[in-house]
Amino acid sequence: MPELETRYPCPVCLGTRMVKLKPSAGIELLLDYCKRCGGMWFDDGEVDRLGRCRPQALAAQIVLSREAYRMKCHSCHASLERNAAKCAACGWENVLQCPTCGRALQAVERDGVKLDVCRRCRGAWFDNGELATIWNRQVGALARRHPGRLATAGDVAANYFLLHAFLIAPDLAFHSTLGSVAAVDAVASAGGVAEIAGGVVEGTGELAGSVFETIAGLIGDLFS
Repeated sequence: MPELETRYPCPVCLGTRMVKLKPSAGIELLLDYCKRCGGMWFDDGEVDRLGRCRPQALAAQIVLSREAYRMKCHSCHASLERNAAKCAACGWENVLQCPTCGRALQAVERDGVKLDVCRRCRGAWFDNGELATIWNRQVGALARRHPGRLATAGDVAANYFLLHAFLIAPDLAFHSTLGSVAAVDAVASAGGVAEIAGGVVEGTGELAGSVFETIAGLIGDLFS
């Protein structure tokens, strides 16, 4: 019987285990993703493989709901801003725990992106909002490189998986310039991110790779 992959607890969502997602069929890489809050945990050793991922994806800006920037207090369960220093209701200090070793994560900022890192495990936590920020920056850069050639709603088919489904937690309301995206549950069992076929606009295939490269660069800078 094959060994089951360890499902880590989400650092943000109490009582929630992350799922394993495979972003590229050709790369041995499983990412830890929380379906509830949309955050991702990157283990040590995954950085080198991240930059080699080249799945294709349609380009679309992601607009998250306000709830994507909130969390529940780990002490009294009151709702609070994700970046609040402490809970106004009970005084709990908003410090996340490493999902692998349980130690306190250190909050850092790189290039305007706020991350929580474990110096011991050399892992990094990206909130849903931070992932969306990185994605949208790359969409903007892609639009400047390929003016007039980004995807439109007519390019989307129901059976196509868009990579930005990674960034949308099904428990959160959201809006996208391309409308609804595929459910993450369907993706997790697909064995990898499907390449978009048929109506892909020339140039958009580089978007997913540039997102992974940016994440890899941020993590690499933290532990260099």
